[in-house]
Amino acid sequence: RSQRSDTGIILLTKLHVASEKAAFVMQLRRSFVWLCQLAILHYFADAESPDETCQMKLNDDSSASLELLQIEKTLHGIDMRQATHRRLTDSFCIVVVPDTQHYPERYPPMYTNETQWIADEIEVRGNPLNIVFVSHMGDVVQDGNNRSMWASARGSMSVLHRNDGSYIVPYGVMPGNHDYRNLSSSFPAESPEETNQIKQSGITNYLLNFGPSTFTDAAWYGGADSLGTSSFQYFFAGPIKFLHLSLEWAPNINAPHRDISPLEWSEAVLHENSGLPVILSTHEYLSGEDGSRSAVGEAIFNRLVRRHDKIFLVLCGHWHSGRAGRGSKNGVWHQTSTNDFGRPVLEVMQTFQDYMPVGGGGWLRIFNFKPAAGTVHVRTYSPWLDAWRTETVEEHGGWANDFTLDLNISRILA
Repeated sequence: RSQRSDTGIILLTKLHVASEKAAFVMQLRRSFVWLCQLAILHYFADAESPDETCQMKLNDDSSASLELLQIEKTLHGIDMRQATHRRLTDSFCIVVVPDTQHYPERYPPMYTNETQWIADEIEVRGNPLNIVFVSHMGDVVQDGNNRSMWASARGSMSVLHRNDGSYIVPYGVMPGNHDYRNLSSSFPAESPEETNQIKQSGITNYLLNFGPSTFTDAAWYGGADSLGTSSFQYFFAGPIKFLHLSLEWAPNINAPHRDISPLEWSEAVLHENSGLPVILSTHEYLSGEDGSRSAVGEAIFNRLVRRHDKIFLVLCGHWHSGRAGRGSKNGVWHQTSTNDFGRPVLEVMQTFQDYMPVGGGGWLRIFNFKPAAGTVHVRTYSPWLDAWRTETVEEHGGWANDFTLDLNISRILA
């Protein structure tokens, strides 16, 4: 586009002139391709229904200040053939996979059925829900020291990988308390001392199956802390890039000790991505039968959520009553809190491990964001049962499984 030509000239003149003519010619060629791709991206940003888009990855090194490393027909490793016609005014969905701990232990097909449904929605049925991200709430397995459970869980999550090594959809998986090596403790339940002892017991199996080394080929995987138990991912909804923080269980307890604690690391990630809207997922946050925050949740809220205006949604699992007969008032809650900027933050808990059959019933949470309406509609679906839960706010208040919350996406982007 002609209006980009001045920018292109400036960028070209900033290239370091290589000492040899061949290197200089190659540099110009790369720059020309980059400018062409930049023009294509701007064209697609305004086009009505482009068929595909592309992304450049640029890198500075000793030989040139601008080097084209790769031109892809994918965006952050995601096939964009069905997604690029989406606009911010279009609805989009994220799928939450609540605590799966009992599935690898008792009934692996139920876990695989969850991820297979997500994959089929996108790949087979044309992604009618516009699913753009999947967030796992932790407690991947029941026994963090059991390798066969981990192998089962990894097999279930690998359904979201294509045979060619690409990913059907970006996703995040953080460790819950059951994912550590040993839950035994001599300290009082839920005390900081107990949490510290559990976290010190080891997290090797989580790292082998879902640590940063397992996502080296995922361009949407942003990185992890020094231990590898907290991570961040990127995803797109239409033209808008989002940041997803996937925080380990009890990030306020720095165990094993790291020079930069999990909460300090999280703040650094938020600062480095200060312009992006943020969804924060962590295992423990809300607790009890009225949705009050646990001590862990309060620490996360006070250190991160209330102080960073771009965090608009917090997702968690963990809490459940342990009594299958409590019906819908078990393991679920939603509420809206206010951050230090006077803006709303949605907080939603979901864990269905006491629900039947077989420790969870295959229930998923589907968050349908509707920017044009300024809402997010949250529904609870089990592909295993092919059923929707119907508990509404009018009937069940904060324990509802089908509810709508106000969410002004434009405000978040401002």
